[in-house]
Amino acid sequence: MKKKKEKTETSNLVETGETNETLLLQLKCKLYRFNQKRNEWLERGNGTIKFLQHEVSNICRMVLRENGTGTLRLNHYLSATTKLSQGSNDRSWIWAAQDFSDNESSGTFYSFAIRLTTKAFADQFKSMFTQTKEVTNQPEGERKRMKPVIVEEVTAENVSLPLPNKKKDETSDVTNVKAKAKEGTSA
Repeated sequence: MKKKKEKTETSNLVETGETNETLLLQLKCKLYRFNQKRNEWLERGNGTIKFLQHEVSNICRMVLRENGTGTLRLNHYLSATTKLSQGSNDRSWIWAAQDFSDNESSGTFYSFAIRLTTKAFADQFKSMFTQTKEVTNQPEGERKRMKPVIVEEVTAENVSLPLPNKKKDETSDVTNVKAKAKEGTSA
């Protein structure tokens, strides 16, 4: 009976193709893809972009899955021809690559743009893009393992806000402000 239960639990897992890869960096972002027919950038998805390195071949790739649905929106390796350029502001980057996110066996060449939440995250994206491209372009026996980078993104849950009409050293997190509002006092 237990064996049957184990089989049911494992059959519900979704195969992402990332099981033999190491996560090097992940950042929340908005991804755009250039549509040549309409001659404009179209939003491709909101999600977390991941830089992954294969555990055996040490080849690096970028993947983005849509928040909520998990739909694959970006999936490509970084090659010698992949060039990164600054976007319209200090939080955005543009590049072109052979993408495999639309289930095409040979992939399709697209131009992509990414917008990150802060300049610091955009700088980390550029740094990892450059490093993973360099590693991937090394001959197979010479590719080195990269160290993962852990990034803590600021969310509403861990932001300290100064309280109005209070001294600067008195701060409250969002939950305290909500609790005071429920009590009927002003925050």
